[in-house]
Amino acid sequence: MGTESTLAALQSLKPGTRLAVLVSFSGAGGVERRILNLLPAILRRGVAVDLLAIIRKPTPELVRVEGSGMRLFDLGVTHTGLAVPALVRYLVKERPTALLVAKDRAIRAAVLAKQLARVDTRLVGRLGTNLSAALEGKPPLARWRRTHPMRWFYPKVDQVIAVSEGVAEDIAAEISSMVRAPTIGIGASAQCDGQILVTDDMLGMFDWTPKFVRRYAELGQVIDQAVCQYAEDVKARTFPAEAETYVLKRTS
Repeated sequence: MGTESTLAALQSLKPGTRLAVLVSFSGAGGVERRILNLLPAILRRGVAVDLLAIIRKPTPELVRVEGSGMRLFDLGVTHTGLAVPALVRYLVKERPTALLVAKDRAIRAAVLAKQLARVDTRLVGRLGTNLSAALEGKPPLARWRRTHPMRWFYPKVDQVIAVSEGVAEDIAAEISSMVRAPTIGIGASAQCDGQILVTDDMLGMFDWTPKFVRRYAELGQVIDQAVCQYAEDVKARTFPAEAETYVLKRTS
C-alpha cells in the first residue's frame, strides 16, 4: 500500500518535470527496495528522475539504476546529517520540481537543505517506520528525542506519507497537529483527517477481521452461497439453460 500512496502523492507531477529522490542506503532494506520499485512507474509518466544516494553500505540494488533512464548522484557521505551541503548544491543547480525523501533523518536533512538553498522545490517525506512500534517500551526521554524534533521539521514538509497500520492514538494526534498536510490513518484513530479501509475488509469478504476494521456487510457469506449454487447448477447441467445459450440461426 505504501507504493500506491507514494504514487498518489506525486500524481501532480507532469511530463517534462523533474523529481529528485533522496534515499539513505544501508544495505538491502525494505524502504530502499520499495523506492527503487516505485521509480520506473514515475519514469513511465515522462517525469525525469534523479536518485540522490547516501550509501552507508554496499548496495547491490543500485545496479538497477544503470540503463533505467535515471541519473544517480552519490552524495559522497555515509551519514545523513553530513549530506546537507551536497544536497544544497544539488538543489541550487538542478532545481527539481519535487524532492521525495525516504526516512525520518533524511527528511530532516532535506528540510535544512531546502531552507539553505532557498528553492521552491516541493518536499514530500515518506516514513517507512511504524512510530508506535519503534517507540514502544522506550523511556520518556527517548520518545521525546524522537518526536520533539518533528514539531520543528515536519511543518516545513509539504506532504508526509506514513503508511503504517495500528499507529497509537497519541502519536497520530501528535503528528496530525504538527503537519500542514492531511493525515490518513489505517487504524490510527479518529485523530487523523481521513481513513483507509480496504474494500474487501469493509464488505466482510474474509473470516479474519483485523482490530482496526469495521465490517459494514457480510458479502463473504453471500459469495460463498453464490459460488456453491453455481457449482451445483453446473454439475446438474441446469446452467447454462436455454435463456443463457446462443443458437446459430441458419438462413435458407
